[in-house]
Amino acid sequence: MSGTQRKGPALGFTLIELIVTVTVVGILSMIAMPAYQSYVLRSNRAAGKAALVDMVSREEAWFVDRKAYTSDLSSLHLQTYLSRDGSTSATQVGDSIYKLSVAGITTGNCPSTANLSTVGYTVIAEPVKVQVKDTSCATLCLTSTGIRLASAGTATKCWSH
Repeated sequence: MSGTQRKGPALGFTLIELIVTVTVVGILSMIAMPAYQSYVLRSNRAAGKAALVDMVSREEAWFVDRKAYTSDLSSLHLQTYLSRDGSTSATQVGDSIYKLSVAGITTGNCPSTANLSTVGYTVIAEPVKVQVKDTSCATLCLTSTGIRLASAGTATKCWSH
């Protein structure tokens, strides 16, 4: 036997096998990434909706004690920016997803510039950072009368899941 012959099966990948594998992984990534990003936006939206419901609860507790509503988030023991984990902060941090605010009662789509009084209010979650890619719903609003609004898309779609 000469020194150039192999004694066992060949080890490793051929160039064709490597190209096929990389192509398949690339195609799967192109399909999976948009679906994953859509899932992240929807889960962030769920955190925003939960924060709005919590804000309504805090507004009603404030009203019971003071017979008026407030537009001051600090009075409700909240801060301006909502993070993915449901916490709030005074400034935007890396995982901020919504800017929270309270406005006067709305008559149509949110938000309104009406003065806050005993008439009612609207709590608003305006998307920031990565959440601005959520163009199917964008800004979420919830009024004191329970009306659910979204600045893009339909409220039914945006608030149903």
